[in-house]
Amino acid sequence: MDNFYSEDLAYCHHVGFSNPRLPGAVIGALRENGIADGLIVDLGCYGGHLLAALTQSGYGTIGVGLSAAALALAEKLAPSAILYHGDVAGFTLPKCAAIAALGEVLCYTSEAGSDTLANDDFLQSSFTALPPGGVLMFDIVIRDNANPFHYRRRHTGKDWRIDHTVSEDLRMHRLRRDIVLDRHIDGSWRRSRETHWLNIHCKSDLITRLRQVGFETAVSNRIGDVEMLPRRTAFICRKPTC
Repeated sequence: MDNFYSEDLAYCHHVGFSNPRLPGAVIGALRENGIADGLIVDLGCYGGHLLAALTQSGYGTIGVGLSAAALALAEKLAPSAILYHGDVAGFTLPKCAAIAALGEVLCYTSEAGSDTLANDDFLQSSFTALPPGGVLMFDIVIRDNANPFHYRRRHTGKDWRIDHTVSEDLRMHRLRRDIVLDRHIDGSWRRSRETHWLNIHCKSDLITRLRQVGFETAVSNRIGDVEMLPRRTAFICRKPTC
């Protein structure tokens, strides 16, 4: 996708929208599943907050992201992480202890394209990459035709302003975010725009698909004590040990 988390949006997301409690909650979930060390693959990885927490906790880390600007921020926070610039859907997963894809990473698509969960290829490759007891952890936007997303919101920081409009196509099961961003830099304000598209998934269908691949799957509206945003569901999927 062109113009996806370019420099200004990557910066604003990094300083204004990263939940400081989420990395600890993710590490807690890993340890609850018996994963105290090993290699963790962070798909999406944004500005590197989770990567940094994982490396500080003794895990090996790989981060994958489509935004070069976000990866540059991640490199500063987690210099020992191995970083790959590219589409998550095209990344070949290595053998690893766990895979994280948080922040709706698996839902993102182009205007006319399919997301990473459009078929079972990603689920199957994740299952293959993980050892018995390994974990795939992700979140998605779920369908709820009775409560469609149609809203406009504004957020401000000391040197940035974001105005975003969200609309949902119930027929196509797709979400559109139109983002207008102003950032104060070098003594003046500059404006940028991005449009993001996300596919919206049926929770029960995805649970069925995960179990058909072989995962033991738990779903929740939170990871540890961190609650998901409205209509987001967290999946913690474990490869059986026998």
